[in-house]
Formats: sequence, structure tokens, C-alpha cells
Amino acid sequence: MLIVTRNADQASRARQSLLCRMCEVEIHAAQDGSEARGWLSARRDDLTARECPDLIMLDLGSPASGALECLCALKQDEALRAVPVIVVAPLLPDDDVRAAYRAGAASCLPRGEEAEDLLAVIDALGDYWFGLVCLPHDGGWSPGRLGGTEDRR
Repeated sequence: MLIVTRNADQASRARQSLLCRMCEVEIHAAQDGSEARGWLSARRDDLTARECPDLIMLDLGSPASGALECLCALKQDEALRAVPVIVVAPLLPDDDVRAAYRAGAASCLPRGEEAEDLLAVIDALGDYWFGLVCLPHDGGWSPGRLGGTEDRR
């Protein structure tokens, strides 16, 4: 999983929260869309099914235009197009929600302004995405990919 948020403290707390609940998930953090694209580009040759993140959480709390540019770039990249991107932001105006979905967001989730609000959204997202959603893996589709012993990102 790749978490993109400008607040390094929130990213660290989100990582800890997810790791405490789901020890098998590999979590990377980037402070903005540019850093996220750089991190993914540096691994371009290794973006196989095992190296590519299963999920990208993109916080629009950093300038929305930069985050939407990042989302558009991710969805235009053949190697990353299939990676679901969850957009999280405080008080999303309808225009930003529409723009995020048009750009390829899998979901848009509202959050409050406080760090705990983001953690609550990440906890719910972790329960949903890594516990309930059926995702592909080498042996076929399975619910809750992190419920097994496979190495997951």
C-alpha cells in the first residue's frame, strides 16, 4: 500500500495503525504526488504483480490540483492503471469528487481535519479493502487477501 499525504506525522501514524492491525501489509509513504510518482518510477522495472502496491491512498488535503494531477498520471501509466486509488480529503467539494472519479479514483472518502479523523478513515479502509474485498492472487480470487499467509503490499 502507498499512502500519499503531505503530513508526515499522519503518514507515520497511519502506517503504525495499519501495521498493528495487519502485520502482513507493506506500507510506503510519500508526502505528495510528485514524491509518489518518483517512488513508483524508481521501481518501474520491478512493478510486477508482486512489487506493485495493491492500493494507493491519495490525500487531497495537499493542494487538490497536485493530487488530481498525480491521480491522472497514475491512471495514464500502463503499469499502474489497474492499481486502485482511494481519494481521501476533508470536505470534498462536488467538483473535486467528480474530477477524482473522472480521473479514475476507485472511491472518494471524506475525513475531518484532525489526525485522528484520517486514522479512523484508514482503519475503516483497511477493514474494508484488506478484509472484505475480493482481490486476485496467484491461486485465484479470495476475500481478505491479508487473511492468508501471502506477502502483500
